[in-house]
Order: sequence, then C-alpha cells, then structure tokens
Amino acid sequence: METVRHAFTDRPVEEQLAVLRELLIPDRSGHCRPYVITPDSAIHVRSDTRWEGRYWARLENRDWGSGWGGGWVVAATSLTPWKQASRMVPVHHRIAPAEHEARRRARQRRGQEARLRRRQSDIDNAVSQGPHAWTTPEFRDWLRTLEVITARQIMLRILSDLQRGQCAICDRPRRLVLDHDHVTGLVRGALCSACNAAEGGGGLGPPPPATLIERYRTDPPAQGLRWIYPTSDRSSLPWTFR
Repeated sequence: METVRHAFTDRPVEEQLAVLRELLIPDRSGHCRPYVITPDSAIHVRSDTRWEGRYWARLENRDWGSGWGGGWVVAATSLTPWKQASRMVPVHHRIAPAEHEARRRARQRRGQEARLRRRQSDIDNAVSQGPHAWTTPEFRDWLRTLEVITARQIMLRILSDLQRGQCAICDRPRRLVLDHDHVTGLVRGALCSACNAAEGGGGLGPPPPATLIERYRTDPPAQGLRWIYPTSDRSSLPWTFR
C-alpha cells in the first residue's frame, strides 16, 4: 500500500474538514487512521495497518530544489524516536491535529488576503493623490508607516505611470523594477531588468549605450520626488529627506 499525500487547498475550511474526515475515517472518539503532517503542511496517510502502534516518523526531502516547499516523504516509522535523525515528526492517531492544521491554514490564508486588500488600497490611495502630493514631506512620512513591500510597490506604480510603462534608460515598454542609488539611498527610477543590471555593472546581454546610462544617472525620473528606497533595516539610512 502506497502512502497517500493530501495537500490543503484554498477551499472553505468546512469543505476541507469534510475531506479530512473522509480520508482519515475517525470514529466517535476521534481515533482515526494513523497519519503524518510534514513541514509543507501535507497529510500523509496509509489505509493499511502498517503505522498502527507507531508514534514517530522520520522524514526525507527528496526534492532538494524546492527546499522546505515540497518533496517530503515518510522514510520510516518507529515506536520510539531515533537518537540520530535530522527530521522527526509524530505519527498522529487522532483527527484533532489535522483539523487544527486545516483551521490554521485557513486563518493564515484569510490574513494574507486581508493584507493584499490593504496593500492594494494603499497603492490606489497613493496614486489618487497625484503629483502635487508625491513630493511633499507628508507623503514621504506616510510611506514610512507602510510595510516595505507596500512602499516599494507604490513607488514602482507611480514611476511606471510617470514613465508611461517604459524603462527610464532604453525607453522600451518592459516589466519594470525599482532602481535606487546605493550610496545615497535615493530612488532614481523604474528600469527593465536588463538595464538595471547593466547600470550596476552586470548583466549578460549587450548593455545600453553609456550615454543613456549617464543621462539617467544625471537626471533620473524620481529626482524631484526625493524618496528613500525602503529597506527592512530602516536604521541604515535616513528614511525621509525634508
């Protein structure tokens, strides 16, 4: 009998709990088929009795390229824990831990969705304020109160609109990234990935003409905005310029 791997989905939590009950077949006391919860929150279960009386499982990640994201398998089970094993988890015999994991994942998903809604609301709010507000100290101070990723997305969205979706160096409509001066910390503009790498002295393809790079450095699109590039370590640079 092969081990069955069940992954949680984005379906409503009550639907997922119903699927778990069909998979684990609990009795009235909550006792069910033995199962293992791996670090990627997947449920591994067998329909035979091989894991009965076993309380520990040794895991292996056989998909090395995905790290913690997947590839976990149950390599062995035991009554007692191994003295030398890099990854051990319990073998569960009651459905309660699986139900708890399903509810935890659902709460986590709702939290992520709420953060995304707030982030989009902040971006829409920033864009709607218009150019007259983007250069003010009040706007820069407001950016400082946001999550780093939200502040970066706001800056990138505004600069992309100002540049009409074109790279500030090659003037081509590309997917853009936020560029900043690593000495001053000031945001300079939105560049395509190729020009961003070339401007920093890297890149695999042919670089844009040096005159275009120099023009960009001399007069970047974000020069008048005086935005500081948001970082997770906000103490490393002054966050705003007055």
